[in-house]
Amino acid sequence: MEKRIMKTSETKLPETAPESFEQLCDILLPRPVHDEAENREMIRVMDWIAVRAHNQDQFDYAKMLGNLVTEYEVSQKRRTKPQLAGLELLKAVTESSGMTQADLAKVLDVEQGTVSKIMSGARSITLDHAKRLARRFKMRPESFLGLD
Repeated sequence: MEKRIMKTSETKLPETAPESFEQLCDILLPRPVHDEAENREMIRVMDWIAVRAHNQDQFDYAKMLGNLVTEYEVSQKRRTKPQLAGLELLKAVTESSGMTQADLAKVLDVEQGTVSKIMSGARSITLDHAKRLARRFKMRPESFLGLD
């Protein structure tokens, strides 16, 4: 059996994200996480792509990394598998915090009508919205995009 050598250096990340899933895999090949060093590195790459993603391949890559990190962290009993994501999560956290649609509009820097459309499902949560929500609720942006 071949011995695995733990990677100690950080993956070099370009300023802009490659467009295709295959090119993203050349940066860091998605594979099961075996230890804390791999977990930290995968989270670093996941954070990098999450703020740059704008096409389906990039979102799929971020989701795959998120799933692998979650699988590892659940196996280490550091967290439980999230039950809510996307709009369901947004509704749950705003309700539990007592936040009104007007409050949420301020957080998202949008009109209250836009918040109403988001909450009804008529409009999607954007990456910018997810980043703002993540800062406000101390969560990962991927959770609000359903990528966790």
